[in-house]
Amino acid sequence: MHYKGYIQFMKNEFQANMAYRMNVIIRMFSYIIAVFIQISIWHALFNGAHETSTQMGTIDINEMVTYVVISTAISLFIRNEVILQMETKIKSGEIAMDLIKPTNLKLMIFSNSLGGSAFKLIFQFIPLIIVGYLFLNLTIPTPENVVLFIITLINAVIIYFLLTYIVGLLAFWYMAIWHLERFLGDLISLFAGAIVPLWFFPKVLLDISAVLPFHLIYFTPISIYLGKITVSDSIYLILQQFIWITVLILLEKVVWKNAVNKLVVQGG
Repeated sequence: MHYKGYIQFMKNEFQANMAYRMNVIIRMFSYIIAVFIQISIWHALFNGAHETSTQMGTIDINEMVTYVVISTAISLFIRNEVILQMETKIKSGEIAMDLIKPTNLKLMIFSNSLGGSAFKLIFQFIPLIIVGYLFLNLTIPTPENVVLFIITLINAVIIYFLLTYIVGLLAFWYMAIWHLERFLGDLISLFAGAIVPLWFFPKVLLDISAVLPFHLIYFTPISIYLGKITVSDSIYLILQQFIWITVLILLEKVVWKNAVNKLVVQGG
């Protein structure tokens, strides 16, 4: 299928999201409230201190506030419904029609996901950042850190999509996989530092996180944004992202091949 077809999938998903603008606005306010609640908790944990020492260096309260805002914004931006979409397609039999279309299923779902992300970038991510700068005195990154942050964020979107797509393919075997979506979300929230930054992790959890791709989704982009990582280390982490993207693509191909074979054998 020509690339213009996938761009149209993106446009269609963006327009579909536009039809529920009021829901988005209401949800946006809920996230803003959640951000202020988290910030209040961190202020209480800092107990009036301006900064605190961690295994990964000194962190001040302003950096912690910035971390909360950027983490929430990333969560809004990258999250998708790929796992539930795959479950629905396979349960309903729609997957059989998708397979005979002149489209690549993965690219079609990825295009839909990008359309949703583009909508959330404009109507959720950017507004939340603006609120943060206006009312919370967020840390302002250097120009080079902004560029590195954007690169790592794009890679984070790809890693997150591949993880959810691979889990979504498991519906060929288990049909009901909604619980796996929750499990994956919890794993990412923990080992990516989505809620509690890895700065505060004990060594054993840091060692586990280091061998998983999850920290490359949240903690790495935010640490770069805050200037906690040097340019050379940032480039090294970007290379790690590319390696994980390659590994996940290869894993997805293996799972996909076995999934299609299973569908054919069962007469799907």
